[in-house]
Amino acid sequence: MKVGSPPQNGVYSGTFLGESPGVAWAASSREQAPERSAREQRGPVHASALNPREQHRRRREPGPKKTELGAIKTLLESSRVTEGNTDRVDAGDPRALSDAQIDALAQQLIDASYAVIPGMVGLDRVERIRATLARTYASLDAPPMFSKVPIWIGDNIEVSGTGLVMHKVLSFAPDLHRDVLDPDIVEVVRRALGHDMHLEFAGAVVSDYTRPFFKWHNHVGGIDDERYRRLGLRPPIESIQRVAMLVYLDEMGPDTGQLLIHPHRTSGAAPPPGDLHDPDWDGAVRVVGPPGTVVMIDQTTWHAALPRTVDRGPRYFFGLWFAASCAPKSERVDESLNAIESPSALLRSLLPARPQ
Repeated sequence: MKVGSPPQNGVYSGTFLGESPGVAWAASSREQAPERSAREQRGPVHASALNPREQHRRRREPGPKKTELGAIKTLLESSRVTEGNTDRVDAGDPRALSDAQIDALAQQLIDASYAVIPGMVGLDRVERIRATLARTYASLDAPPMFSKVPIWIGDNIEVSGTGLVMHKVLSFAPDLHRDVLDPDIVEVVRRALGHDMHLEFAGAVVSDYTRPFFKWHNHVGGIDDERYRRLGLRPPIESIQRVAMLVYLDEMGPDTGQLLIHPHRTSGAAPPPGDLHDPDWDGAVRVVGPPGTVVMIDQTTWHAALPRTVDRGPRYFFGLWFAASCAPKSERVDESLNAIESPSALLRSLLPARPQ
């Protein structure tokens, strides 16, 4: 994957972004994972494990100062760069990101409430995942990809303002779990949420030109966000508890259904910082990246999506929800996670305890 250029006019195209330092991400080709560092042996920097004064500092500070940018950029650009990300799942999961890069991403996720890795998922895996989701969609007899009013057209299949949503997507394609889980991405989230985090939910979305501007929103409550909205619940979530990991299987750009992110950590009780129907929020980041771009966002992170205007073809992405051990127990449960007959070792390490 190529190292991107610094953001221009709020556009993120490979080097970060917002109020946090510029971070360039490079992939190493089939390198063996280095020995666990002292940092890894100590465990992740999880906000809930800090003392109250440190938790307050983490929540209020905007991230590293501008004077730190040069040192961080030098550190990350010293990594080996290749032209493409290999299919690491089939290759025995060698490391693609350095320990320093994983640490920086996890800290950014804690401080700024999101992180982006353009082109992190290799094209072979992208094509396999996309083909699986396309077959699943075709098996539904090609329903519409947008509805103002949510319509359930089958078990765990919903058409709504989001698009056509495949809830509990591993129930349709269990083998997909070997492609959707990446060890480095999981490690980023693990260092943010804590070593004992778990995977809560897997889903996928298909949309097209029929979906208009998807207004600003967040997902307070994680996989229970619709229940929270219905009941008017806005709990004062002040530290990181739940993270959504999204992988976009198509190019991300201004006319392809571009994701917009408000790059600031806010309380779960905070009102939106702007008009929900206005795409031009001050400081909004517009994500740009090739197929396989990974976006990680906190449940409180405000985000939106522009309409797809480039063509009439579909736009695919899948998402995984992760929860820290300190997060309130969700009401919804993805039973498909525990129903996989031969889970990979990585999936086994993420499964919640089986119900008794």
